[in-house]
Parts: sequence; C-alpha cells; structure tokens
Amino acid sequence: MSEFWNEDLAQLYQSLILDVARKPFHKVDEITVGAKVIMQKLQHLHSDCPISHQVNPTCGDELYLQAKIVTNKSANNAVAEVDVHANQGETSAAKSAFDRGKLMVDDLNWAGSGCSISEASTSIMIKLIMGTTIESANKTLESFEHMLTDLQFEPSEEEAASLGDAMAFYNVRNYPNRIKCALLGWMSLKDLLQNV
Repeated sequence: MSEFWNEDLAQLYQSLILDVARKPFHKVDEITVGAKVIMQKLQHLHSDCPISHQVNPTCGDELYLQAKIVTNKSANNAVAEVDVHANQGETSAAKSAFDRGKLMVDDLNWAGSGCSISEASTSIMIKLIMGTTIESANKTLESFEHMLTDLQFEPSEEEAASLGDAMAFYNVRNYPNRIKCALLGWMSLKDLLQNV
C-alpha cells in the first residue's frame, strides 16, 4: 500500500463512488431504452455535437458520450461553437483557425448502463472536465489513465489536486478486470477530443 493510500481513504472513496453512481451527473438515460432513443435525446440537447459510443466487452458496460466544444473569445469570455462534426477538410481548417488552447469543453452529456465504477467514473470525469480547455482536459485524461495503468504511479500533491474526486479510483489499478470499467467514459472523451 502506498503512502498516499490508506484504509480510511479507501472507505471514503468507496462511499463516494457508490453515492455518485446512485446520482450520476449529466446522465440522459439508461441504455435499455435503445440506441435510437439515446441518440435522439443527445442530439436534442446539442444537434451538431459529436457522440462517442464505447462498450466494455468484458462486462457489458456501454455508454454514449456527447461533447460540446466551444472557443473562448478571450476579452469578454463570449463563446462561439466550433463545428467538430465537419468533414476532414473542414476539420483541418477548424484546427488551424482556432488555437487549441482556447478551445474548451462547454458541455458533456452521457447515456448508458454499467457498474458503479463505470458510472461514477464517467460522472466524476464530466464534473472535472466541463468548463476546461481541451489542453487541460487532455492533461487530466492522461493523468487518470496513467494512474490506472502504471502501478508505480504515486500522485504528487499537484496531480492529486488536478484529479480531484477521480482519485477515488486510485485503487482500481489493483483489479485489472475493473480498469476498463473506470476508463470507459474517459476513453469516450479521448475519442471525442482526438477529432477536435
């Protein structure tokens, strides 16, 4: 057990995971209503925003994640939507037209069904990522992925602070069958951000 992790912290984080899974953040619906209904509900929220569909074949967790990406127009903080659903030529133009450091994740919504770890991880990710720049979102995503896949990872105070409640999943790395559960929403986000 690391210096960071102890039994009291483990119990606290277990409670956090269960509480968040019971009351997920920005969840639109369960997957049981069917893919067509879910796509319609997400598209109703933001019709031009991309959606990533991910499935964990090991346990059957499944989710759809939608991201609204905007650009922050510095001085007055007004935002303008960026069409990340454009064809390849237009996407390249959008990438050169906007400084990626100014692009931000304005809204994230999801639908799906999964275990407590999967659902809580997705909800906590959304709380961490919404309102941040693409650059910051990618750094947080990389830190989270690194935390779960590198058994030598010991978080610095800065890393632990940037991961916030996502540190609740620190011990998941000791259970290889559960790592994909914790990463499912994050991989959906990674998929969406790679197209920006």
